[in-house]
Amino acid sequence: YDPESPSEVVPHSFSPQ
Repeated sequence: YDPESPSEVVPHSFSPQ
């Protein structure tokens, strides 16, 4: 897992609700 990789990174600002 690479935190610098945009493909693996999920924005915490995103809310499914």
